[in-house]
Amino acid sequence: NSHFMTKAAEYGSGSFTYIGSTTEVQRKMGELFSKLESPVLSQIVIDWKGQKAEHWPKYIPDLYLGEPVVIAAKLPKLGADVGIHGWRGGKPWAVDFKLEGGSTHAGIDRLFARRKIDSLNSRLLDGADADAVRAEIVAIGLNHHLVTKHTSLVAVEQVVSRPQDQSLKSSALPTNLPKGWVMEDIWAQRVKWAGEVKAMRNTIEKVREKGLVVAKAERKGKASAAELKEMQEKLRIEQERALAEAAEPMVSADTGTSAAVSVGTTTPKRIATAQGPGALPQTATGASLFLLVGLLLLALAFVARTRRRKFA
Repeated sequence: NSHFMTKAAEYGSGSFTYIGSTTEVQRKMGELFSKLESPVLSQIVIDWKGQKAEHWPKYIPDLYLGEPVVIAAKLPKLGADVGIHGWRGGKPWAVDFKLEGGSTHAGIDRLFARRKIDSLNSRLLDGADADAVRAEIVAIGLNHHLVTKHTSLVAVEQVVSRPQDQSLKSSALPTNLPKGWVMEDIWAQRVKWAGEVKAMRNTIEKVREKGLVVAKAERKGKASAAELKEMQEKLRIEQERALAEAAEPMVSADTGTSAAVSVGTTTPKRIATAQGPGALPQTATGASLFLLVGLLLLALAFVARTRRRKFA
């Protein structure tokens, strides 16, 4: 956890190292102990010589070999004297110099702001007021255009793409098929089913028409008993033929799936074989068969109702 190691080293005025593999333990730990045993400068203090300066981090860590200490400070002006004091080799050490000769770079203010935000978040561990810290972080984030846990960047389009008085335009977007579905198989099934439904409707209509002829003959009494019996037998044969056509297996050459309905019953029985490569997934019920059989049963019910009216 880089955050934990960084903060632990900061609070302890120490250093840390990252070990990514067990083969690096001896070398990395040796380097770490070497740095900790011989700091270049410890107990560092910055003297701003009376200037109203704000610097981060507040607690300056010790200086170790190969690890420069970077301080982000905000000063009213440059060119003033600054003093740095510390301990080196067990003896006091100090140096004074002028803040001049540097160069201007974009982003230095954001570096200062991020260092300040990190320090403010650390103050929460010391019991600082959460609302006050949040308000200060929000102000810093807005002033320096930074993304923090309390602020975010929002892009605002400068060019007007759609005037406010115009309504939104909606359009249908194609969606992806479920896994295992093939577009060609879907259209082939739809064409096949449409043809089967049309043929079954024609058969049902023929049966209905013949049933009406039988019913009218019975009602008017124009046909003899033998003729009526013959007509009823033909109607029964047509009905069985219609059921047989409904029971013919619907086999897809692409999917290798078949379905059938048993003749003489109203309960369809679905028989499915294993699907081959690129097969179109089937639904849980034989919906197309149920539809065809239902239409046929409606036609038969209509004929039976007409005959009951005659006897009534």
